[in-house]
Amino acid sequence: MDDVQQANHGQGPQGNADDRGATATPGAPAAPRASRPGQGQGPLAPVRRLLALTLGDERFALDIGVVREVLDFGALTRIPRMPRHVRGVVNLRGAAVPVVDLRTRLGMGTVERTVHARIVIVEAPAPPEAGGGVTLVGALADAVREVIEITAAAVEPPPRMGTPVPVEVLAGIFRHDGRHVLLLDADRLFDDEEPGAAMALGDARTLSPAAEGAASNAGQAETHRLAATLRGGGGA
Repeated sequence: MDDVQQANHGQGPQGNADDRGATATPGAPAAPRASRPGQGQGPLAPVRRLLALTLGDERFALDIGVVREVLDFGALTRIPRMPRHVRGVVNLRGAAVPVVDLRTRLGMGTVERTVHARIVIVEAPAPPEAGGGVTLVGALADAVREVIEITAAAVEPPPRMGTPVPVEVLAGIFRHDGRHVLLLDADRLFDDEEPGAAMALGDARTLSPAAEGAASNAGQAETHRLAATLRGGGGA
């Protein structure tokens, strides 16, 4: 699997890809990859590679397989009538990609413009009305920490209660460096079929604060429509 590409001007995640497999001696069979300390898995346990993110005080991760690259939080272009959680579009080598504020999307406030903030370009499923396949979406986070490796068995199902974000957008939970990390499900994170998706986008401005989280879900179809329209060169 290819490593995450870094933007020409981006600093990208700190740390390394943790490629610590043993090197085979010429003429001898290659040594198996050792398991991570404390995970209790055999040397041939399947390994998952994840991109670790920070949103506020919480740790999250995305599967590296859906990540295209990481950009600095540069200039964004606002487009009228976008959902509240879409901060604008970023120019990615001539293509306009919508950028979703993950904190706003998950009901955790807003990502501030800092030297650590990053835009993670993610491949997300496009809805059938947009032609299917995949579409590119920018996921705005407070920081991108590193690429980590864990055994697949270390990922447990997310708890039904007690998480700081809706459990529907979680693919699992695991421990890393003594802390719990929430694994985001990219298919659901940008999904347009969550409860409330049929609501009009303009209604979000008139809802009570308690209902704003549900209203932000309603913008997922518009996010994908915007991405498809921009790729086709049409208006928003």
